[in-house]
Amino acid sequence: VPALLALADGIAERVQYRANTTDVGTSAVEAFRLGSGVCQDQAQVMVAACRALGIPARYVSGYFYDAAAASLASHAWADICLDADRGLWCSIDVTHRCITDGRHVRLAVGRDYASAAPIRGILEGGAGETMEVDIEITPSEMANLFAAFTADEQAEFFDSFACLADNWAPIERLKQLHAIGR
Repeated sequence: VPALLALADGIAERVQYRANTTDVGTSAVEAFRLGSGVCQDQAQVMVAACRALGIPARYVSGYFYDAAAASLASHAWADICLDADRGLWCSIDVTHRCITDGRHVRLAVGRDYASAAPIRGILEGGAGETMEVDIEITPSEMANLFAAFTADEQAEFFDSFACLADNWAPIERLKQLHAIGR
């Protein structure tokens, strides 16, 4: 995982986030050559780099929650396969240079933007139509999830994720919520 985060950091340096420099048709190669783009470009470059190294990777589209933002923003990141036999994947957000966490809302997974577009369809008919989307994220009560577990079962659950990485954000958050629920 540290090597993947280092790769993501290098990609973020090489393909710097700059709005309105690319569009959904921009390829990973074009974004790399341009040296700028948005989250979808950085994610596509990460996927391409991993695949070039022989590491299975896929493109993820979704939303990123920023409490300080006025609205939820669409976002993209990459899933990288750590262990194909066990189906173990790690989601890396190149734009924010982190492993994904509770701020990331997954919508679709695919080979690239075209196969994981958050919205896709065919418009027939009149002009001037618009679409408006509202997304609301509310915290869940994860502590209640563990109410039925014995202390030994809870420890076994958390220990089973130790192979991912120390301080992996979603697991650390579950541990915090569980501690609050005691």
